[in-house]
Amino acid sequence: ARDWRARDSRVDAEGRAMATRAMRSTPSTPARAATRRRTRRAEATRTRANANATPANDLMIRAARGERVERTPVWLFRQAGRHLPEYNEYKKSTGKNFLELLADPKDVAEVTMQPIRRYNLDAAILFSDILVIAEALNIEVEMPGGKGILVPNPLRGPEGPER
Repeated sequence: ARDWRARDSRVDAEGRAMATRAMRSTPSTPARAATRRRTRRAEATRTRANANATPANDLMIRAARGERVERTPVWLFRQAGRHLPEYNEYKKSTGKNFLELLADPKDVAEVTMQPIRRYNLDAAILFSDILVIAEALNIEVEMPGGKGILVPNPLRGPEGPER
């Protein structure tokens, strides 16, 4: 089942060997230096990608591939974690509202990981909200707290998105 990893590793090794031989046989030029830099960057990218090739808990991934797993994976879809004290504390400590948390990748990562740390889960759904679609369409969305969602200038017809 893991043959593709061995094959890709072999192909990568052969490709690096060919590139190294080619660089050694070519006189030193700015083009050769650029090729060396590209090769080093590509190798660093492969190394980073391989670091995550086999996560510590791949139960959900194996189940999604249709492989037999030792137990049914568990994941949680939650409503912004309002029930988690750590979510409320984090939100308070950052001074950000819900929509502001969505705009910062660091905040998204933190809030996504909170239920994973608290419960014995196998996966998380990236913290986000359907409201980001409205914002991407240039529709102003507000969440003043305790009042729900406010859309000061909603779409009124099909011509709306061009505004």
